[in-house]
Formats: sequence, structure tokens, C-alpha cells
Amino acid sequence: MGGCINSQTKRWWIMLLVIGLAGAAGLGVPIALKIHSGASYEERLEFASRLLQEVPLIDGHNDLPWNIRKFVHNKLSTFKFSEDLRKVPPWSESAWSHTDLPRLRAGHISAQFWAAYVPCESAYKDAIQLTLEQIDV
Repeated sequence: MGGCINSQTKRWWIMLLVIGLAGAAGLGVPIALKIHSGASYEERLEFASRLLQEVPLIDGHNDLPWNIRKFVHNKLSTFKFSEDLRKVPPWSESAWSHTDLPRLRAGHISAQFWAAYVPCESAYKDAIQLTLEQIDV
């Protein structure tokens, strides 16, 4: 739940993070050396696009289920899956809404972990309900 993590779980996540960073450095550093330091923004963007077509990008945390719950009360029939939500209220008015299918595709996201966010203040109140509603989405 939210930031309520025990020390055993925290150690496990730190170990996974270190292993993941080591793996990324082992792969990313040689790839990054293939572009020269004076490359223009367009060259870097093109390189990143080519790289993401070859190497899967996994987004390890996404709060879209929380936002769907918050904005449309889990009524998926009203959620505009194929639209750029930066142009659709209330999504466009939120600083916390960064996900829609067009941007996931454009960003070459290969896999996505959906978070079931629950604020700590919901503990002992409605945390289970909030979690299950997001899992249901």
C-alpha cells in the first residue's frame, strides 16, 4: 500500500534495482557510445527511436488505473482509449495523467506494469476496496 513497505521488501527491490541498473549499463553504455557527443537533437531522437525498435522498453510503474478510477469512476465505456488524452478533459487538466495508447505506441513501450496505487491514509478504511477496484480495471 502506497509508501508502506517493510524492510525485507525494500531490500528485495533495492537488489532488483541494482541488478537492473547493472544490466542496463552493460547494454546501454556500449549502445550510447555509437552516437557522437555533438549530435543534434534530431539525430539523438532518431537514434533513440531506432534503439527502442530493437531493445524492449518496459515501464515499471503506471498510475493509469488510479486515474481511470478518479476521473471516470471505472466506467471504461467512457474512457477514450485511442485518443491523445492531453487534449481531453479532465485528463488534459491533470499533472498526473501521462498515459494514453497513442503515446505508449509512440514511445515504443514494449511492456507496462500497471500500479494499484493506494494512499497511506486509506489504510484501515477503504484500502482494500481501492486496490481491488484498480485491479479490476
